[in-house]
Amino acid sequence: MPTTLTLPPTNSRRNAAFTLIELLVVIAVIALLIGILLPALSAARDSARKTRCLASHKSLIAAALLYADDAREQLPHPNWGPVSTGWLYDGNPNQIHDDALGPSTGLIWPYLGGDTGVNNLKLAEVYRCPSHKGPYRGTGRLASFQMNGAVLGYGRSPWSFRISMFMPIATVFWESDEDGINDANWNDGASFPTESIARNHAGGRGSTLALIDGSAYWMTVPEHDRELVRYPGRLWSAPDSRDGR
Repeated sequence: MPTTLTLPPTNSRRNAAFTLIELLVVIAVIALLIGILLPALSAARDSARKTRCLASHKSLIAAALLYADDAREQLPHPNWGPVSTGWLYDGNPNQIHDDALGPSTGLIWPYLGGDTGVNNLKLAEVYRCPSHKGPYRGTGRLASFQMNGAVLGYGRSPWSFRISMFMPIATVFWESDEDGINDANWNDGASFPTESIARNHAGGRGSTLALIDGSAYWMTVPEHDRELVRYPGRLWSAPDSRDGR
C-alpha cells in the first residue's frame, strides 16, 4: 500500500505578510521615485506655461500689427499717461478696478477675434500668464503683459509711431514684473524697460517677449540686464531718439 506523505500545516497569513524591513524598502523606493519625478514634472509644467506665454505674445503682437494695417501702419496706443483708449483698455485708468474696464474694451481685442465690449473668459486668457498669480494690482488685474513705452517715445509723442520706423529687433510686449516697486509696473498699459520683466518662468531665470516683426522669444535675466544698458537695443527702441531712450 503506497505511503501518503502528509505535510505539516502552514500559517498562510504569516507567509503572506511583509516584514518591517520589506516595508521600509518599499517606502524608501517610493520616496526616491518621488524625488526623481517631482523636479521633472515641475520642469514640464513650467515649460508648458512658458510655451503658453510665447503663444500669447504671438497673438498680441499679431493683433497689434493687424490693427496697424488698418491704421496706416500706426501701432495701437499703449495706454500711456492720461490717454484712456489704447491696446489694453478704454476708460479712466483711475477706475481700473471697475468691472466694466477690461481687455474687451481695448483696441486690439477685435483683432484677436473678440466682439468689442463683450467679455470672453477664454479670449481673456491670452492676456494672462498662468504663472502670474494674484492678488493683482492696477492694470495687472487686466493683463500680465505690457507694451513698451518706446511705441510713443516714452511719452514724447501723443500718438504711436508707425511700424516702419522701428528696428526689426524692437520689443513691443513683455511680461511685467509682478513684484514691481510701488506698483510702478501696473499704473497703465505700458512701461519703461527699467520697470523690469517678470521672473515667472524657469525658476525666475527669464521671461517671454514679442518683437515688432511678429515673433516671440525668451529672454534670460542676464540678457535683460545687458539690454538695459544697450542704447539703442531690443528694449530701448524709441524711433524718435538716436539712443532709443
